[in-house]
Amino acid sequence: MAGEGGPAASADTTAWLDLAAKASFTVRTIETGRELRYEGPGRVRPCSGDVALVAEGSAVGLPGSGEAPGVEQWVATACGVARWAAGVHRFSGARNACKLQSSSGSMNLYVAPDVTAKEIVDGGAPPPVDAGAAATPWRRIDLRQSFVLEGRGPLDSAAATKSALTACERAAASVQSIEAGMTSPEAGASAGDLAAESVAARGIARAACAVAAVRVALAGTKSDDVARLDAASTRWRAPR
Repeated sequence: MAGEGGPAASADTTAWLDLAAKASFTVRTIETGRELRYEGPGRVRPCSGDVALVAEGSAVGLPGSGEAPGVEQWVATACGVARWAAGVHRFSGARNACKLQSSSGSMNLYVAPDVTAKEIVDGGAPPPVDAGAAATPWRRIDLRQSFVLEGRGPLDSAAATKSALTACERAAASVQSIEAGMTSPEAGASAGDLAAESVAARGIARAACAVAAVRVALAGTKSDDVARLDAASTRWRAPR
């Protein structure tokens, strides 16, 4: 980790870190070579498992750093999750709205169920964006695009936190259900299809629970919320 006005190089990047205005720092993942630059003012958790968490502030994907097939960077805010394998992208989080800017390359965006995404076109009025077909909540974004993501209300409220935790729990339950079908003696020829469904379901659960993790932090990290999040995360990661 290296930065300018940011946390000390010895700071624990698995914990929540506060950034002052105009401060920034970059984290490089040794296993993949991936780099993310965090910009303040904000509060971020750079090494929270396999998804970087941004409660407030911005995370910027840097070009040419660890880009390779199958090596994706995941960033979550209270509004949703962005994942990409290459290109330059900026995802900014806040307590009432978020902003995503894709400058080059392709990425996929998961929008939380209680959040609306609007694309900004040529500085004009942002038209509504289709969050995706019923089969998947992911939306593919190509080349230069910008989005504003807004919740129905403050994203640090008890209602918003409850909504995110419920989405996380439902996604975890879906993973468990598919896993049960795969291991059933009656699975037979459908096991291959169920395996593909399992991969997709785990991606959705990872995204939903990452959004929940950000909102739990914004809401004050209440013990009951943490317990629900931990239980759901365990269910989708180890459904058996």
